[in-house]
Amino acid sequence: MLMLLITHQHTRRINKVGDSTESELIIATPTLSAWQLCYYMHMEKILTEDNIDKIAKEIIDNVRKIDKKEATILAFSGDLGAGKTTLTKEISRQLGIKERVISPTFVIMKIYKTKDLKFKNLIHIDAYRLDSSKELLHLGWEEVIKNKENLIIVEWPERVPECLNKEVIFVSILHKDDTTRTIKVCYN
Repeated sequence: MLMLLITHQHTRRINKVGDSTESELIIATPTLSAWQLCYYMHMEKILTEDNIDKIAKEIIDNVRKIDKKEATILAFSGDLGAGKTTLTKEISRQLGIKERVISPTFVIMKIYKTKDLKFKNLIHIDAYRLDSSKELLHLGWEEVIKNKENLIIVEWPERVPECLNKEVIFVSILHKDDTTRTIKVCYN
């Protein structure tokens, strides 16, 4: 199997043969791609106000099936106004959170208790104002990712690439028109 690994520092060509992996540096790239290490794209759909509840449910149902020893991380990429926080609000509603969920732009991280059986906490992070991954580490990132009962949503993951491992679930939300978005989800 041949795939490309695109990170904030470089692009590598990965060749997997059986249990062995060969890797070759191709080019330097300055930014993190939302498809950092996408083994397969599980979902690509049109997102509207009418179906956001179904898409949020599908994402939650799929991440519940993933057995992890640490937190589950969803990395939401998209332009301003694409719908990252709107999708987070719908996910939080489906996890039983009654609190008003808003973008934590100024506080950076907000923790909500859920009613979910698998994910006891939803941790919503808006990395837009962060200048580096070090700033997220200072907010206790290493501690929150250790707890497998945490579902973490990171908006603007491009700002904190060193904090994201290969098991991150990348969600890209792209403007199609004023009321419609294209959503792509990559489960690694």
